[in-house]
Amino acid sequence: MNDKQRKTVDDRIAKEKKSLLEILEKTPVVSVACERSGVSKATYHRWRAEDPEFAEKVDGAMSEGKGFISDVAKAQLISLIKDKNFPALKLWLQSLDPDFRPSLAIDGEIKIEKKLSPEEAEEMRRTLAIISDMMLPKGPNPNDYDYERYLAQATERRA
Repeated sequence: MNDKQRKTVDDRIAKEKKSLLEILEKTPVVSVACERSGVSKATYHRWRAEDPEFAEKVDGAMSEGKGFISDVAKAQLISLIKDKNFPALKLWLQSLDPDFRPSLAIDGEIKIEKKLSPEEAEEMRRTLAIISDMMLPKGPNPNDYDYERYLAQATERRA
């Protein structure tokens, strides 16, 4: 391929990449962007793999496109809320207002069949502390959760 042909091909590829990126900024779905720009998905993936600058631009365009779609979705949701659409109201409140978020309550009893060694008891205490830090709500007084009492009860049940 001579220089003139190479330049023609390079110019065409640059235009196709630019078109693809512009579409991704509005519709961040690769298959849709490929179809609309006339670029095959295989070519898209090859460009991404071979051209780090293009891959970076794709990531930026996808991020911008997701932000754009989120803005559109929020505008639609607000329109539905203004029309007193109950599912839209519920979605908004559960997503953004902590007072309306669904909560999870766990209640149960641990039945221990054998007596714990001191090392096992310490491991159980640490495990309960980690789990409660992840699962239990943080109230005004986090010391209300008495891990030692839970551990003592579990140890007594084994005796």
